[in-house]
Amino acid sequence: MLLHIATVTERSVEWDVREVVRGGIGSDYVQFSLDDEYAGCDRVVAVFASRGSDEPLRVICGRGEPFALPSALMAETGAIRTCVVGYIGDDVRVVSAMETAPLCVVEYGCAIDGDAPQDDAPDLWAQLMDDVRRANETAQSVRDDADAGKFKGEKGDKGDKGDRGEPGTSNVDKITNTEIEDICK
Repeated sequence: MLLHIATVTERSVEWDVREVVRGGIGSDYVQFSLDDEYAGCDRVVAVFASRGSDEPLRVICGRGEPFALPSALMAETGAIRTCVVGYIGDDVRVVSAMETAPLCVVEYGCAIDGDAPQDDAPDLWAQLMDDVRRANETAQSVRDDADAGKFKGEKGDKGDKGDRGEPGTSNVDKITNTEIEDICK
């Protein structure tokens, strides 16, 4: 994983490593190093905008922990503009200036001889299919154990007879001979 550190001083954002490769998923992380002005804010939000994302994406970033750069930002080549917004209560908002050198998404290098990287959705689909496979394996294991008699125990005591229902409360209009035979089996 590649860590991109954004240093924010005097409301200016500067990146240590600017290049992000298109199509990455969970491959690039971002960490903000904030000056005292932002460190004094109650909450700090990074706002990212790129051609790959229909709307700007907002990520809380005020504690200095790295976070994965959303893959939607890496869908198309071009600049990823970043704005850092700090809030102090409901009355004060500190906003960074436009970057002179933003993060930049570059084309991946495997499109000539190989397949292009897959989108997030196939990864999510693969996870779902893996869950289905594990559920089917578990169900088959239970079936195999039942067939092998592992759940067979001693016959229990016969239960008490239930109360008789109220007359006239049945919703059954008619019953067929086949249904009677099935009930009596």
